[in-house]
Amino acid sequence: MVDTGALKPDQANRMAGTALDLVPPERRRTTGQYYLEYVQQYLETQYGADLVFKGGLHVYTTLAPSLQLKAEAALREGLRALETRRATAAAAKDAPAPDRPEGALLTLEPETGYIRAMVGGYDFFKSEFNRAVQAHRQPGSAFKPFVYMAALESGQTPASIVDDSPIQYPMGGNGKIWKPDNYDRKFRGPITYQQALEESINVAAIKVQERTGIRRTVDIARRLGVESPLQENLSIALGTSDLTLLELTSAYAALANGGAWSQAHGHSLRARCAAQAPRGERAAGAAGPSARSRLRHHSHDEGHGGARHGSDRQRPSAGRWRPRRERPMTTPTRGSSDSPRIWLRASGWAMTSRAALARTRRARG
Repeated sequence: MVDTGALKPDQANRMAGTALDLVPPERRRTTGQYYLEYVQQYLETQYGADLVFKGGLHVYTTLAPSLQLKAEAALREGLRALETRRATAAAAKDAPAPDRPEGALLTLEPETGYIRAMVGGYDFFKSEFNRAVQAHRQPGSAFKPFVYMAALESGQTPASIVDDSPIQYPMGGNGKIWKPDNYDRKFRGPITYQQALEESINVAAIKVQERTGIRRTVDIARRLGVESPLQENLSIALGTSDLTLLELTSAYAALANGGAWSQAHGHSLRARCAAQAPRGERAAGAAGPSARSRLRHHSHDEGHGGARHGSDRQRPSAGRWRPRRERPMTTPTRGSSDSPRIWLRASGWAMTSRAALARTRRARG
């Protein structure tokens, strides 16, 4: 550069004595880090590190690049808004500001189980813990649909009646009493199962659970891909057993797919055409699709616990989907500077059926 006049000799000498800072390979990519780490860990577990990094594998992922970018932006925006609200509340009480909240977001394609977007936290480089697949949290009222699915399979209907009134249960032999209550501290009397699910009524869910049987609900959850331990007591109706976001989202994807469950996965070792897409196995069928569909549509459209998308939605949205062709994106995995033949390729159709641990603004495309 000195010979060409681009640099003066003193500039060249000064720069020659300066250390060259290189960006680590894993930091060169700024999106999809949780997803890539998830796929890489799975591959290493299944096939071993030697084959993964030295075998010249071509791994075709199911990632939808534009959905991934929107998912990351939506989660960060939602977490920042939550952080602001928390800080404001703490300042009003003259308390120290709380730590930044964390969350996760997962998008699955219901028909195939393809993972289209995965965000495991606010910043991968500050915390590599993937909350989408590693964190176990109580799902709360998000577990109630499984209770009502079990009821439908046992022969009950959305029009069946349950009495929403105070009740109590003995807890073991210590004389303690459990008195479940509703969120709004109100009781509605006799109501239909449909209303009970729409309004996410706790006491009604517990009574339906008691009438139907706990084993039926556990069986439904297992058929929908839930593998985490489940407490076999009436509190299961209120979502007291810890699940992962991946388990819960995969189970809900089956609801959007007419009761057919497909195991969630994020890659294949070869390209797949549409005819090779995995077929879902029937997870819920005895109740009939129409009854499940009515509960699903109404609980989404009317229930206070679900996301409401405003009056612009003009069609039923129990399982929303929108096809969109994505541009293929190819990127090396972590550590691929030593093995340039390892690639992850993301392409496919963007379809959404999402659940989140932290409430976030819906990403509009």
